[in-house]
Parts: sequence; C-alpha cells; structure tokens
Amino acid sequence: ATPHPQPCATRGEGSTQGRDVVKQALRYKGTRYQYGGTTQQGLDCSGLVSRVWSDLKMKKIPRVSSALYNSGQPVHASDLRPGDLVFFKNTYKRGISHVGVYAGNNKFVHAAGKRKGVTIAKLSDPYYQLHYAGARRLY
Repeated sequence: ATPHPQPCATRGEGSTQGRDVVKQALRYKGTRYQYGGTTQQGLDCSGLVSRVWSDLKMKKIPRVSSALYNSGQPVHASDLRPGDLVFFKNTYKRGISHVGVYAGNNKFVHAAGKRKGVTIAKLSDPYYQLHYAGARRLY
C-alpha cells in the first residue's frame, strides 16, 4: 500500500471542478486590469479569483491574495493541478502580493497589470520563479 493513497477522482489532470475553475478564469482573458476590480469592466489578481469562485457558485473565499494564501490546503509545486491557486511574493509590495489560477502545462491565468490585463503566463518565467511563494487548493 502507498503511504498516501489518493482518491481516483483527483488523479491525472485534476478534478472536474478544477477544470471548471480554469475554463471560467479563461473567459476573462483580455479583461482590463483594475486595482480592486471584481467585474468584467476590470479585475485585479484576487478579483479574478473571487469572480471565478462567485461565477461557479463555489464556497465564499477571501478577497485579498494574502488571505487566500492562508486558505485551503497547501500544494507542492510537483502536485499542481488545474484550478489550484499559485501565489507570488514581493511583486509590487512586501509579502504575498499576487495570485493566479494554475491552468496546467506550466501555465497560469492572472490579472497581470495595466498593460496586459487578464492573460496567461508561464510559471517557469524567471520573474515568476523568483517570486513564487507556493500554491493552495481551495476547491
């Protein structure tokens, strides 16, 4: 027997709920960045996450990235599944300051800032590697 047996539903490319989270986040691709924004008119990074959770009628989650980071269960980088939240530190302020939705294949969806808005980036990008703080599963 393995020391940590996993239920079948969580193997492979992740759960249906995780994939739904990614699909919903991708619907906002191209939405402009707005600090504090939580609507299609403009989103910030944690606004995107709370919008997706709200759209999918999932449980209420914290609104800011630092509080989201203290929610759910920690996920090791090697165990990332679509729908997990990836967190970054010391981006525009000290501490946990940015969050995105892991989409699989080393990519994540996030509200990147004024120039890019909601876009897809690679976790392996040197900037994100430097600032990577960890991941959480909230679904």
